[in-house]
Amino acid sequence: MSDTFRFYDNKSPSHYLNKVMTQLPDEHGERVINFKGDYDLEDPDIILDYDDIIQGQGNYAFNPASGVYYFFQAPPVLLPGGRMLIKLHIDILMSFKQEILKLSPIITRAENLRNSYLPDGDMPIQANIEGDAVVFKSSPLLTSQQFCLIVAGGV
Repeated sequence: MSDTFRFYDNKSPSHYLNKVMTQLPDEHGERVINFKGDYDLEDPDIILDYDDIIQGQGNYAFNPASGVYYFFQAPPVLLPGGRMLIKLHIDILMSFKQEILKLSPIITRAENLRNSYLPDGDMPIQANIEGDAVVFKSSPLLTSQQFCLIVAGGV
C-alpha cells in the first residue's frame, strides 16, 4: 500500500484555520510513501529516504488521497541506512476546514464563565431577581414610616 504525501513549510500557529504554508521545492515537496500495513490515520509514523530539505525545512504534510493535513510532532529522526522517521499528528482544523466553515454555531460571549444575564438572541436567559428586606435594630431614619431603597448592580 502506498500514498503520496506533500511536504510544506508551515508558518502559521496550530490554532489558525487558514494556514500560510509553502510547498517544499520540486522532488522534496511530494513523495510516495510505502506502508507495510495499515497505519494510524491520526498519528501516522512515516519512514523516508533521508532528505535534507524535508529534514531542515519541512514541518507540515498533506495526504491528498485522504485529504488529511498533518503537523510534524518533532523534527525527523535519522535512522540507519540513510532513512528518517517522521512522526505526524493530524491537523483537525485544516483537514475539516470546509466542514467547519459551513457550521453556524451559537457562540456565547462569556469566554470563561456562563453568564445567564448575557443578552444573546440565540441563548435563553433567566433574570435572577432577588429581593431582600432588612429590619434595622435601631431606627436610622427619622420616622418609622420611611424606607431606604438600595440597589446593587445595574447597567
